[in-house]
Amino acid sequence: MNRAMLDVLAREYLVNYIGPINPKASTPQKIYSKARRMLGLGGDFFFFSEERLEAIRRGVETGLQASKAEFVIFHGFTPWIQTHPSLPYIAWSDCTFFQYVRIFHDAKVFRADDLKRIQEQEARWLQKAERVIFRSAWAASEAIHDYHLAKDRVGVVGNYGFLTPPSSDTYTGARDFLMITTNFRQKGGPVVLEAFRLVRKENPGMRLILIGDHPGKNVLQEPGVVYLGWIDKANRDQADLLNQTIAGAMCIVHPTIADTNPMVLIEAGYFGCPAISTKRYAIPELVKNEVSGLLLDDPTDVSALVKAMETILQQNQKYLQMRKEARSHMLGYYTREAFQHRLSLEIACVEEQLK
Repeated sequence: MNRAMLDVLAREYLVNYIGPINPKASTPQKIYSKARRMLGLGGDFFFFSEERLEAIRRGVETGLQASKAEFVIFHGFTPWIQTHPSLPYIAWSDCTFFQYVRIFHDAKVFRADDLKRIQEQEARWLQKAERVIFRSAWAASEAIHDYHLAKDRVGVVGNYGFLTPPSSDTYTGARDFLMITTNFRQKGGPVVLEAFRLVRKENPGMRLILIGDHPGKNVLQEPGVVYLGWIDKANRDQADLLNQTIAGAMCIVHPTIADTNPMVLIEAGYFGCPAISTKRYAIPELVKNEVSGLLLDDPTDVSALVKAMETILQQNQKYLQMRKEARSHMLGYYTREAFQHRLSLEIACVEEQLK
């Protein structure tokens, strides 16, 4: 996505890339923080320590001194919060640090004062940006509330998948449910497995195909479970396997408990594969409940997931319409071209502000 932004900018500007800027975190700080967490005292978020943020600031400012930039674009927020360029700047990311910690971590294992230090610095830094861009309306709304950002300086560009959309939906009726994840537990793997066991009692021909994070040896022994391992999209043969698997799937199952705007739902939608997911995060922007998929009120509710899977298995006219809607929604809004177009509009908005 950073490259997609670079391609957009390069059409109209002379772009100077500064980076990579990624100083190592302090090993002693890491050890100290881990020891405090083990003792229940709360550790520091050492990856964004004052020392590392200062090292990042020096790297950025050294690069800017040698450039003739008119404005700066930062990919991500938190690494740059110690950086205060004299030039106007734009920042874009998935979510804020405040959101990230509460979604993907247990905030209680960190010192409240250390989290507050980072969050307050980030809020001040984003408040000074000419434009703060998010990949979802959900994240934008949360940030406006949490960080008191000016609404007229916040934009949304959406997301897109890295698979090439096929020319048509080629689904042939297989009763395969698909789960693609980098973290089997966080994305609802145990709930999916339990629901699959229950539904398969009445539907012995169905399968659960798992891609990505290893679910554990016991899971692989379950009847009907197929594990394809990690797939490298840069490898043509593996990418072809992924495309064929998604195209042949009845539904992708993603009852996640830690996410923002999952790309996997976009890529599945390219093939007409509807989703069963959750009403949390930015997922309702990607999946229209009972239109292009089914969304659960509680992603940990096995009985609700069972009901949703049984609804999909009926393969009635409503299900076939879901496939059309899923594909239409993703191809209409969540492509690389659509992303770049919205990005161009955001940059144009900043240019207008700077006149």
